[in-house]
Amino acid sequence: MKALGVKIAYYPGFCLLVLRGDLEELSAPILSLVVEEALEHSSRIVVDAANLDSCDYQGTALLAAMHRRAEVAGGGLSLAFAHGSLKRLLEFDRRNGSGPGTELVTTLDW
Repeated sequence: MKALGVKIAYYPGFCLLVLRGDLEELSAPILSLVVEEALEHSSRIVVDAANLDSCDYQGTALLAAMHRRAEVAGGGLSLAFAHGSLKRLLEFDRRNGSGPGTELVTTLDW
């Protein structure tokens, strides 16, 4: 397991979060804190998942919860470069019409 790393960059109109490592049950609270901070600056968040090594169900559930919080603030959360386990979980949720992945918007596919 690789520790989750998050870089934050603020741009006019949105906040970019660049993830690396593993997003799973133990690391999800780290991302939750970062997103809370980001939402103080912008309600529009883009998550760059290009360097995310793995993601479990807890990770997708957290991303969906953060998307809902951003929507309440008038924005949303989009995923860029979803791949690997994250992409598979999102596709599974969408095919079944349930689960947190049905709420997330993905952009900039590989």
